[in-house]
Amino acid sequence: CGTLYHTGYGCFKNDLKMTPTSSKMAPLAIRSAVRAYGNSAKSELTRINLWTQPRSASTSLMYSFKQRGDCIVVDEPLYAHYISETGEPRPYKTELFATQSRNLEDVLENVVFSEQPEAKSLVFFKHMGKQLLPNTDWSWILECKNVILLRHPRDVLHSFYTGLGSVSPADSGVKDLYDIYQYANDHGQQVPVILNEDLLRRPEGTLSSLCEQLGVPFTKKMLRWEKGGIEEEGVWSSVWYHSSHATTGFAPPSPSVAYKAVSEEVEASSAQCELEYSKLKQKRVKPLPVLPDDRNKDIFVHVGGKLLHRSDAKISVLLFSRGLKGGLRLFHSLLPVIEANIAFCAGIGAYS
Repeated sequence: CGTLYHTGYGCFKNDLKMTPTSSKMAPLAIRSAVRAYGNSAKSELTRINLWTQPRSASTSLMYSFKQRGDCIVVDEPLYAHYISETGEPRPYKTELFATQSRNLEDVLENVVFSEQPEAKSLVFFKHMGKQLLPNTDWSWILECKNVILLRHPRDVLHSFYTGLGSVSPADSGVKDLYDIYQYANDHGQQVPVILNEDLLRRPEGTLSSLCEQLGVPFTKKMLRWEKGGIEEEGVWSSVWYHSSHATTGFAPPSPSVAYKAVSEEVEASSAQCELEYSKLKQKRVKPLPVLPDDRNKDIFVHVGGKLLHRSDAKISVLLFSRGLKGGLRLFHSLLPVIEANIAFCAGIGAYS
């Protein structure tokens, strides 16, 4: 069988004739070959990377996937590596480094591509886009399915400005998400883009559409959760997740939040992100219609002599229930009265 060697990015047998390099991550082809010798259950597991910005309801989306029952969720596994490499200050840095590896290769092999319980078929990783540093090998993300959760830069920057008093375009995270999208797209992977406002205002349709794009079944379990958070949260949750802990589902922002005035600095920084934001928004996955009866999901409609699936019909599909038929009968019975009143009003010059 050959001897097993641990390289820092996995174990492989000596008959593979591979020479690992310690200074850089293994190329995608090597890592894929290495994993082929591992537990076959790994290849059957669907790994989903969510790439997002701060304050974009990504924690709620993590809660949502947790409710499925067939999914393991992991909260920002690249965080310690990102802080270690950038030196950004955090009040919980000691706790963070105690609970996460700062070595990216270790994170990939022991977290992202680790074996998981056979009862689970999905693993959902929540990431901030900025945590995928540009000086590292990104090829590993192509071994996963990737999703982008996008929020308008003005909203993200306003939230930062309120807390910090100063912002820059980089704080919006839009450029990071755009670069990730382009990288995956350039390597032949389709990346669903969902909008923060769609998720909050039309959660069922948005999640249904996302699950369809990912090739996993949607379940209404994803719409509700208990208050107080989940055990998989990172050590930073006590600082950042207060509002998330108070939720039990997705909800649109209050009018006072949705229609807020922002500073000139926020507007100027937001304007510099508009091009990348607009390009990503064009790739938006539209929410699916929420049907009162799921049996109507695949209904066909007669249009112009052809039978078309409802998604291709490009018209409103009326499903004739007893109530609707009754309403139409009532309308037709009142139509002569309505027409008579219109004629009378016209005769006395009411419309002149």
